[in-house]
Amino acid sequence: MITRNSLKITSDPKQRRRASDAIALDTNVNTPIASNISKIGFTKDDTDTSLNSAIRRESLAPKTISVTKEDDQDNDSNSDIISARKEIENLTQYLNNLSFKLDSKVPIKSSLKYNNTKSQRSKNNDMTVCRKLYQPWDNNEVPKINDLRLLLKGPLSMRIPIRKRVYDTLLENMDRELVNQDYISLEESEDFCPQLSIHIENALMIQAVEEGTEAMCQTYIDAFLYAIFGTAKNHAFYPLRFDRNKNDLSMTLPGMRPDFVCWYNHLLVFKGEEKKKGDVRIIAKELVDKMAPDVLSPVGLKTQVKSADRNHTRPLRPPYLLAYSSAGTRVLFVAIDHNNKLVECSNVLDISRLHDRFLMVRYLVNTVRAVSTIVKYVSEP
Repeated sequence: MITRNSLKITSDPKQRRRASDAIALDTNVNTPIASNISKIGFTKDDTDTSLNSAIRRESLAPKTISVTKEDDQDNDSNSDIISARKEIENLTQYLNNLSFKLDSKVPIKSSLKYNNTKSQRSKNNDMTVCRKLYQPWDNNEVPKINDLRLLLKGPLSMRIPIRKRVYDTLLENMDRELVNQDYISLEESEDFCPQLSIHIENALMIQAVEEGTEAMCQTYIDAFLYAIFGTAKNHAFYPLRFDRNKNDLSMTLPGMRPDFVCWYNHLLVFKGEEKKKGDVRIIAKELVDKMAPDVLSPVGLKTQVKSADRNHTRPLRPPYLLAYSSAGTRVLFVAIDHNNKLVECSNVLDISRLHDRFLMVRYLVNTVRAVSTIVKYVSEP
């Protein structure tokens, strides 16, 4: 029996004839379709005519495509390919629109602007912090040599910024009370003061050992010297020059020059004598033996210096010279007066211990402050 739902219009000629024959046969029997056709007054010929008309209309209309599961997957693949092609075309068009000629304007992304601003801000932070950290003492007077021991170990002008994660690594498995945090500022930010922080952190993280070679011992000391004198020069813009003795290569045999020297412009302001092993107090005496004549001025010796607005007097040379001696990982800070007398300015530090490495940083920072105070009242030779 042909029902209304089973009757489908098709464009296939064979199926069209079969459908027509089926309807013709169906109208000869008492079926719902036949009875309905007879009720509304249609004959067999009318039915054929109506069917043919419907078939013609169906052939002109868009044909319905039966889609199987396999066809659906193929269509999805084709859709993905078309979408990918469109993305490639859009990207190609975008790249073609960019011009990198010198006379063209290259679009700058906001992220690049942000990175440039961030870098400049970090650079400004280094400059601001270093100028504050290494500034002369507030009293604007050259410290007396007997006061240096207290001043060099004294408080800093500001706290040194160190990244908190590095500090936590340093103090891992240690008693934090052993380290004085009064002059350390723990920073969460990685780029608050990157240049100063990374040099200080590098010096603090060095694990010095007694069994190292002579060159290795110098490496330990150099990390501290460059961290302080280097940042004072590069970011506080002090006219410092420092170098090692290139002639006396041995740290063991006595030489005619100190192992480390530092000048402020052309004025010698700091030097050091280093040995792989020995007594730092005995090694410090070599600093006196290697003093050139007329490096220091007697206390009270003045020279008249004419200024644009008034006459005033300044010492011709500094009243003393700051220095250090080292034996392996042990370091002693001293000062030498105009009579070549040694004055100890610290206890003997052992930079193999973290506590003393922090002290080493503080002594060197205050040494730069002492130098910057002295040179304000000293005429260059």
